Amino acid sequence: MTDTDRRDRRLLFAGSAGIAAVAVIVAALLRAGGTPPVSAAPAAGSGAPPVAGTASAAAAAAGAGGCAVVPLAADLGEARAAGASIVLAHGTLTGRTVPEPRVRAEMALGGVETLAGPVVADGAKVWVPTARGPAGPLPGADAGSLWGPDGALFGIVWPQRLTHDPTGPTLRVAPVVGEQVIFSAAGCWSGGGHPFAGPLAEVPESGDYARAARTGFDPVPLDTVRRAARG
Repeated sequence: MTDTDRRDRRLLFAGSAGIAAVAVIVAALLRAGGTPPVSAAPAAGSGAPPVAGTASAAAAAAGAGGCAVVPLAADLGEARAAGASIVLAHGTLTGRTVPEPRVRAEMALGGVETLAGPVVADGAKVWVPTARGPAGPLPGADAGSLWGPDGALFGIVWPQRLTHDPTGPTLRVAPVVGEQVIFSAAGCWSGGGHPFAGPLAEVPESGDYARAARTGFDPVPLDTVRRAARG
């Protein structure tokens, strides 16, 4: 597992100790160091992501990435306590990527509704991780990132001042489809076990949808998620 993978996983699960645990995480992030190169994708176009195929019930198999199982309310409570922002928004890929050691893509957020934490402005840029490295899938990585086929998403924006990630603010994301948030191993959300009969968007060539489909999806009503986000 690379330093970046460890950094991502520590950030996503700050632990029940709240602010004290976050201090430990930030110290670890400061030790990580290094600035990965940023390159422009060859075909940025409109920034619209590819739409992955439909998962079947047979795809619910072995887990992806050893994500911790944390109830949603506790998970979001930890994010609020740490100083992260919980948002609903529409995301558009900018075409910029970080290729090493774990592929990440830059996303611009529009129509932002900040449910908790510091306000995130329309047009804010964030980075979403994938489960791939420059040579292919990363063993032991989580299932990456997925969002709605029209760009609709729910997520936690972690500011750079907390992560010290050299790429910038990072987004832990889940798709919003209609009036549901689709949780899965993509983003290391708890839940899963159900097939999802519809497309979702992913970073080009990431394979994140197929990886998340191995453990299935957990649709949760959007109103329920709003209440959990606000605490």
